Amino acid sequence: MKNKGFTLVELLIYTVIVASVGAMIVQTLVSVTTAQQKIEAREIVDENLDFALKKIGQSIKAASSIIGTPSNTLTLTINGETVEYSLSLGILQKEVEGVDIPITSDKVIVSANNGNLFTKIDNSLTIHTIQIKIKVEYDSDDLKLSNIKSEVQTTVGLR
Repeated sequence: MKNKGFTLVELLIYTVIVASVGAMIVQTLVSVTTAQQKIEAREIVDENLDFALKKIGQSIKAASSIIGTPSNTLTLTINGETVEYSLSLGILQKEVEGVDIPITSDKVIVSANNGNLFTKIDNSLTIHTIQIKIKVEYDSDDLKLSNIKSEVQTTVGLR
């Protein structure tokens, strides 16, 4: 009599093969998703840092005077108007005429990189400059993502 079907051993072998292939596919998808999350977090950190530095730099270059540094607050006079950059709960914000405008998103945490965020450098031979030491970290409960950060120290001079 000819048997048409699978034996129990053949069925077990097929099941093991299908489960192994499925596990590899799931592992690949998890790795790709994790890598994508890291790439997105890095982009968010870099974009926030770049935007903040450009905004602060433009304001400093346009300023006629600087008040009150070193600290985590930078107060500038621009065209007779007071503009203040400060940290509030890890968000860098710009205050113009009593209105707070967030410069960084709530997806990152901004802090001073080793000391004060802003330091005025006075040198009688050159124009006044502001040293900016800023650290931007991705805000996440996931340890793999919360380790994504960028730190920059730069100077910008008044024109």
